[in-house]
Amino acid sequence: MSSAPASQSALLREADRFTPRTRRAFLKAAERMRSRVAMLKLAEALEAKNMSRALAAAGADDLEQTLEPFGAILRDAFGKGAKLGAKAL
Repeated sequence: MSSAPASQSALLREADRFTPRTRRAFLKAAERMRSRVAMLKLAEALEAKNMSRALAAAGADDLEQTLEPFGAILRDAFGKGAKLGAKAL
């Protein structure tokens, strides 16, 4: 039975390392979003089919900033994966 190429093994090791970190960052971002959502206002806006009010109640204005730590981890993982892939070429 053949083993995985070294570059693939390195990529899998890196993915294993990022999985718990990515999960924690996602859960933190979700909690930050949840704490900012005005649930009653969101429900009223959705019932009225008013998307701009719904987005405002959901804190969509701050979405990018709130999710930034998660995005930074994904960008880092992508960059490291790209470097490993380039080495394999």
